[in-house]
Amino acid sequence: MEHDFYCKKETAASKQKSEITKIIAIGGSAGSIGVIKRVIDAVPADFLSAIIIIVHHLESGDELLRQGFQNLSSLPVVIVLDKMKIEPGTIYFSPGNYHLMLELDMSFSLNCDEKTHFCRPSIDVTFSSLAEIDAVERLAILLSGANSDGARGLLDVKKHGGTTVIQSPESSEVDIMPGAAIEINAGCVTLSPEALVDYVINFNKRGNLT
Repeated sequence: MEHDFYCKKETAASKQKSEITKIIAIGGSAGSIGVIKRVIDAVPADFLSAIIIIVHHLESGDELLRQGFQNLSSLPVVIVLDKMKIEPGTIYFSPGNYHLMLELDMSFSLNCDEKTHFCRPSIDVTFSSLAEIDAVERLAILLSGANSDGARGLLDVKKHGGTTVIQSPESSEVDIMPGAAIEINAGCVTLSPEALVDYVINFNKRGNLT
């Protein structure tokens, strides 16, 4: 798989620090894009956490997603390539039609394994791989969506010592995904979109908040 639109911009984060110490993973489906945009729009240029975004979409929508979010942020926004290294101060999107996993050597891997919850990329797959990366501080966030994808992966992150956040069902456009996570007690905290933005900024400054 090749993407000819990958472009890495130099940022304050990449100048200051090349070692990744904090990873924020955000998963969502129907109704989540607006919340993700609020988060990305609030992220400052000196943000040092890596942000990984998993949303259910077709491969044909990769560049549209990337460009739309690049317009909001001074940080580089890229579509993940297989074996790509995870770097601080970078926003990564899972490519459509591929499962995205994090590896212990702080790189990504992609595969075309069976769909999970009828989805590829699957939020569960990415979150569960993040749970195993205990060399960094981890924040996993599950947003609005129309199925239960992400709930089990969120619980994995929580069980492995990461911080987990669920968008409050009452603030979700579609509350099935947050509801599934709440049902299995996968979240450390449940937040509105406004509070979630502040939580992300504070995590970047101070690390795990639980």
